[in-house]
Amino acid sequence: MANESNMTFSKLTEYFQKLESTPKRLEITSILAELINEADATEVDKILYLTEGRLGPLFDNEDFNLGDKMIQRVLSTAYNKATEEITKQLNTAGDLGDVAEKLSNLSPLPPASPLTVIEVFDQLTTIAYASGTNSQDRKVQSLASLLRISAPVAAKYLVRIPLGKLRLGFSDLTVLDALSYTITGDKALRNQIEATYNIYPDIGQIAKVLKESGTDGLKKIKLTAGVPILPERCSLVESSVEMLERSEVWAVQPKYDGLRTQIHYGVKSANHDSLITSIPLIPLNTQTSHIKTKIYSRGLEDITATMPEIVAAAEQLANECHLSSFILDGEAVTVDPTTGKIMPFNDTVTRKRKYDIAEKSASNPLNIFVFDLLLLNGEDLTNEPYTDRYDRLSNLLHLPNISNLTNLHLTPQTVLKDAAAISALFQKDIKEGYEGIVAKKPNSTYHAGARDYSWVKLKREGDTSGLADTIDCVVMGYYAGEGKRNDFGIGAFLVGVYDPSDDTFKTLAKIGTGLTDDRWRELKAKCDQIKTTKMPTRYVTPASLSPHVWVTPRLVVSIRADQVTKSPSHSSGYSLRFPRLLDYREKLPEDANSVSDIEKLFKK
Repeated sequence: MANESNMTFSKLTEYFQKLESTPKRLEITSILAELINEADATEVDKILYLTEGRLGPLFDNEDFNLGDKMIQRVLSTAYNKATEEITKQLNTAGDLGDVAEKLSNLSPLPPASPLTVIEVFDQLTTIAYASGTNSQDRKVQSLASLLRISAPVAAKYLVRIPLGKLRLGFSDLTVLDALSYTITGDKALRNQIEATYNIYPDIGQIAKVLKESGTDGLKKIKLTAGVPILPERCSLVESSVEMLERSEVWAVQPKYDGLRTQIHYGVKSANHDSLITSIPLIPLNTQTSHIKTKIYSRGLEDITATMPEIVAAAEQLANECHLSSFILDGEAVTVDPTTGKIMPFNDTVTRKRKYDIAEKSASNPLNIFVFDLLLLNGEDLTNEPYTDRYDRLSNLLHLPNISNLTNLHLTPQTVLKDAAAISALFQKDIKEGYEGIVAKKPNSTYHAGARDYSWVKLKREGDTSGLADTIDCVVMGYYAGEGKRNDFGIGAFLVGVYDPSDDTFKTLAKIGTGLTDDRWRELKAKCDQIKTTKMPTRYVTPASLSPHVWVTPRLVVSIRADQVTKSPSHSSGYSLRFPRLLDYREKLPEDANSVSDIEKLFKK
């Protein structure tokens, strides 16, 4: 129920400690439910963001841009210690949060009156959004000021949050369970709450609505421009014959090797001008954003700034067709401006980097092949049949007055109900350089966040050498190298798959072959950016497979293997025969393949 006064940050850190100390999923859910029950409706959103080390949902979360070196400066400033002393303590403790707690305990400065969660959240937001001249210095001074008036345990977590190393061991999906527990005492409402989350993946706002209006309030949460919907995903089929066993007719399209992309037009402006500054920190001057277009990746990341040509095309479409809002679902690819050919995925993914955007936009422009229309002028179309959505999309993109819309294209499709015809189209697309085909049931609605057989993909037909598709795995850690690889500092790495039944990652393969020297160095560099001193609590890993270096569950890789086999050694119950790394995937770790996916592959 709502409280008269707001929760203190120190009280919240008591919950952090409880969550950090237990690997048990039911206990984590119970602690979260207790925390949500104690929270006031005015603060529950901020509390839940902070428990996941963020300042907002995944699609609207500002990066602090404070790495280990900068945090060492913060601690030096806050506690009047030489940076060499901070480095020495870090080498001993292995965690800057633990260093902050120790230094705070030794500090002669008494804590001021307890800060509320809202006060701390707003100050952290001020720090994260600092920009312009001397912004890094202002960040350091502001966070140091906050640490000086915080209790030791609070100081520990105030350091871990900007570093992205809170390590409390759960994701939004566990919070969905906890929200159900706060209302019914069990998971009875999980599916209802998750259905809302799939179209509006903002756990803080959902919790706030439940606090204020109960489950009736969920009906008020609608598909909204500016809030990315969890994308519908394809299930793998092995042949055109299998496709027709699942449906008599399919809308068949080429499978592009690009970035899954959502384009949102009609986004309300964000305003960070009214940040609360109730403690003596350096004020932040922010500007209101008037951007009407947002572009999101499959992992719900805001990638608008990296695609200026797509923003321009979306706004041209809106202006010339007098549209107030829309959401398009499609695949972004880089096109060679000379030949008109689609370039490899590696060329496309470099566009997610936030530098040299203008030059890359001119030399290698992005094009998006749009295959779905989810929202139009405020109307939610996700419950309409796929063919109806595609027809409306086709009409929109082929209007005469937008014939020069060069960066947005309708994905071509052919409706087929004959196995031979599907196979022929598959072979044609393969020869033209596509990955294969994607097919959709014409009468299916849009299943946000689902991977079922309404949408299927066919990537190899008639080839029995190895698995028909790659497997997306989460990198869990790596092992020190021997011999030549001792120079790299890495000789093998451990990967796992997601288990939604308990929100954990379970081991699937230890991979030590198939990488060039440069790929080994690249993999180690990526891992070292997210390494941690302890095994993440969401990992289920046999002691015999413990890597020398653990990494947090962020890095998703595409693995090719010859076979799935039963395994008593791996916690997933399965292993891969001759696994090798193909590439990195731009997706959430929870969007990697699941244990049940691997089980299905094994049965096939």
